[in-house]
Amino acid sequence: DIARLEAFDRAVKLARGTIETHKDDAHRAFARRLEEHGAPVLGEITAGRYGEIRLDASTLAIRVRIPETGAIEDIDKLSAGTRDQIALVVRFATARMFAEGLEAPPLLLDDPFAYWDAARIARCLPVLLHGARDTQCLLFTASPDLAAAATAAGATCLTLEGAALHA
Repeated sequence: DIARLEAFDRAVKLARGTIETHKDDAHRAFARRLEEHGAPVLGEITAGRYGEIRLDASTLAIRVRIPETGAIEDIDKLSAGTRDQIALVVRFATARMFAEGLEAPPLLLDDPFAYWDAARIARCLPVLLHGARDTQCLLFTASPDLAAAATAAGATCLTLEGAALHA
């Protein structure tokens, strides 16, 4: 019985090691593809300021190259607006990657531009509209400026009037 249990233990350890190796390989491949999909879009919506995105394969933490220092840094060192831009890029890239070969899922964005100035919104709207060509994109916002900019860019705007929350 001991020999059988030791053999089973060796088999479990071998299986666990094989699974970990394949998981690590899948994470590295995912990170590499997300970087490839995301970098051009990030460069476009940041007006060329940030054009290199990195995804840590083990933690899936997002990092970017900082132009002033040339260093790859965590995004928590960036402004809230820039972090939002990067999050949007990652969402688009992830959706695109998961939809390859399939019908693209709809994108639901709940006020992703809350901390963006008018220049960021203007740079991002073409990217958003481009992404909406391949899939349905629903953008929820409380910003009249964003709603007006999206409408001016060709989006259909629906306004919910009189909606109130009741406790």
